[in-house]
Amino acid sequence: MPDTTRPLDAELAIAIDEPGGRASRTTLTLPVRAANRLIGVKPLFAELAVDAGAEAGFEVIALDGDARPVAARLRARLVRERPDWRVVTRAGQARYETVWRDEAVDSADLAVTAAAPARFARALPFGRYRLEVAEPGGMAITSIRFRAGWAGGETAEVPDKVDVAADRRAYAPGAVARLRITPPFSGPASLAVLTDRLVSIREIEVAEGGTEVEVPVDAAWGPGAYVAVTAFRPGEARQGHPGRALGLAWLQVDPGSRRIEVAIGTPDRVRPSRKLEVPVRLTGAGRGRPSPSPRWTRASCASPASPRPTRSGTSWASAGSAPTSATTTAG
Repeated sequence: MPDTTRPLDAELAIAIDEPGGRASRTTLTLPVRAANRLIGVKPLFAELAVDAGAEAGFEVIALDGDARPVAARLRARLVRERPDWRVVTRAGQARYETVWRDEAVDSADLAVTAAAPARFARALPFGRYRLEVAEPGGMAITSIRFRAGWAGGETAEVPDKVDVAADRRAYAPGAVARLRITPPFSGPASLAVLTDRLVSIREIEVAEGGTEVEVPVDAAWGPGAYVAVTAFRPGEARQGHPGRALGLAWLQVDPGSRRIEVAIGTPDRVRPSRKLEVPVRLTGAGRGRPSPSPRWTRASCASPASPRPTRSGTSWASAGSAPTSATTTAG
């Protein structure tokens, strides 16, 4: 058995040879009962990321070898992960290797009961984080990585990458996006806003420990825009160190202002060759217009018994105060 605190599955492969030499095979997967206690951590947010400054919450449980909840006293440790790099030589080839440095942020004792999980929550600034939960004096331990701020990628595998993170997942038109730019070195940088064209570009100064800048969100971006950052190392780059670094982040415009809700009121059952009135209501179709009002459409279809479409097979749209209505003939 491997020495691990993770839940394990055993995969069994069975083969029976026939006298003629042909084998019948099958596989079976069974869960392996854990010898020690297990710890489960559930994030209370999606995609393992929260807005910068928002609360990151977790539920923590303890399980016995049969996966039944049990009471336990656990220790939670929250650390911030910062990347660093070194050059290593393997098989005669030099390559960069990422080295992660842990900075302690917080720790807490958790009392878990069999009836309810314990909760751990903290409001955090921009950064990558790791939550570790362990049983003091025991073998049970688990961890989960997450992020405060939204970035395009989570792996810093090369030293010429600028970490660019937005404080929110989406923005309303007219809002101001706050970006955290963390380059591998201090120096000048260019910040470009890109859609299908270059919207704007400006020069900024960035620090190795991170710099925050603001970018106004424009409705003309459509679904959103990319922010591209190019940082330049001042002076002459040392051997093995990059002279410039690149980073990219997506600023999404909240589509809520362009969303149209459609409600179609159809009956559960329709008799053939009958005229059918189908109400269709569009909510939000008038947003952004000088005089918003409910929108409606009326459509009519000929019966399948008709040899060819008639004048009733037309459709049109108009603005009115009634919900949308559609007329058709059921076949």
